[in-house]
Amino acid sequence: MKYIILVFCLVLVAACKPQVSADVYAADIVEVAETGESIEIPVRMGLPIQNEDECEEDKNKMLPALMKFGTGVKFISCKELEGEMHDLLIVEMIGEVVRTPDSGISEIKGMFGVAVTQLDDGSFLVDFLKSKNVDMAVSEIDDNYQFQDIELSDIELRVNLHNDLRNTIKYEVDGSLVDDNPVDSPQIFELPRRGRIEIVPSNVRSQSFVITGEARFARLIIN
Repeated sequence: MKYIILVFCLVLVAACKPQVSADVYAADIVEVAETGESIEIPVRMGLPIQNEDECEEDKNKMLPALMKFGTGVKFISCKELEGEMHDLLIVEMIGEVVRTPDSGISEIKGMFGVAVTQLDDGSFLVDFLKSKNVDMAVSEIDDNYQFQDIELSDIELRVNLHNDLRNTIKYEVDGSLVDDNPVDSPQIFELPRRGRIEIVPSNVRSQSFVITGEARFARLIIN
C-alpha cells in the first residue's frame, strides 16, 4: 500500500508544471536593438520536487545537469507550496538579451534568453527564447529519477516587463494574461515610468515555446 501511495505521489509530481520567470527592462531592449551588444539578465527556474524536506537529495540529482547546460547556475532554495502535492527546487541562472540577426535565427548561451527585433516603424518585438540545452538538462535530470519526468510542455512562463525609461511607453500583447487579466486579441496598453506588468503567455503559446524555442510576449512602442 505504501508503495502504491509513493508511486501516486511521484506521478503527481511529474504532472506538475516547471516554472521559468525573468525580469525584462525597456532600457535593455532599446540598448540591445541599437548596439547589437548582448546584455545578461537573471532567469529563475523552478523544478517540481516531491517534498521540500528532501531538498538536499534533489539538489544532488538536479544541479549537476543544470550547471552543465546552463550559465552561472546557482541554487536559491527549495520552496514549500501550500495546498499543493509538490514543492519546488528553485535556481537562478544567467540569460541573454540579444538582437535578432538578419538571418532571423537568434542564438544564446546557456538555457534561456530574450530576442529583440526593431521594426521599420521603430517599435520592438520581444521574444522569450529556449535553447536545446534546456531539453538536454531535463533529460539528464529525468535519468536520475525512477518514476518522475519533468514535462516541459506544461511549463509556466512569466515575464515581468519594467519601464525604466523616463517616459510612458506602450506595449502590445495578445494570447496572454497581463497582471492576471486575460488578453485574447492584440491590445495596446500604456506602462508609466517605473511601472511594471507581469505577462503570462497562454498554454498554447507556452507549448509552442517548448517546441520551437521561441515565444512572442510583447511589442514595445517607445516614442
